[in-house]
Amino acid sequence: MKIKGLLSSLQCIILILSGSGIALACNCPEPPTPKVALQKATAVFSGRVVVIRKMPGVIGGKKVPFAYFRVLFKVERVWKGVSGTSVFVTTSPSETSCGYNFKVGNKYLVYAGKAKGQKYLSTGLCSRTSAAQKDLAALGKGRVPAQKPAPKATMPQKEISPMTEQPTGGSPAIGHAVNRTRAKRFSSAQMTTIAF
Repeated sequence: MKIKGLLSSLQCIILILSGSGIALACNCPEPPTPKVALQKATAVFSGRVVVIRKMPGVIGGKKVPFAYFRVLFKVERVWKGVSGTSVFVTTSPSETSCGYNFKVGNKYLVYAGKAKGQKYLSTGLCSRTSAAQKDLAALGKGRVPAQKPAPKATMPQKEISPMTEQPTGGSPAIGHAVNRTRAKRFSSAQMTTIAF
């Protein structure tokens, strides 16, 4: 009995000392099969990350300068929900909040959803999104996306540099600096230029 009580006390001490890290961890249910995930997703595609941007937003009712990442993909194959050769997908800012840690230049198979009222698709660790292409056998070939202009978007002042993955004030992927104090709107033709 004393050993059992000691173990319980030790567990309590470990929980107290570990702080809030336990409460902040992303906890995902077992992912569905590729075919079930395809049915449930708004969009499923494979593509390469072109640009990753830090985006402002509202968290807990408070406006913050960095609330999520917006990721621009060059789309290579489509199974569902994407009509052009590029698409924006958002994800939470960290893995503890179930955000997917995309890397510029890497290829991914993306399962994305879109909540009512959202402008962009979103994904995270709890989806089947993966750099591994293991789901391709179950999904089949997919299709090549239509050659449509890239989506118009407001480009934020912060970008993740493809070389260092550190925030920069300019935009090397575009070839000129973006105004640091306000966002700039680019046309479809300009977006196509940065996407490819």
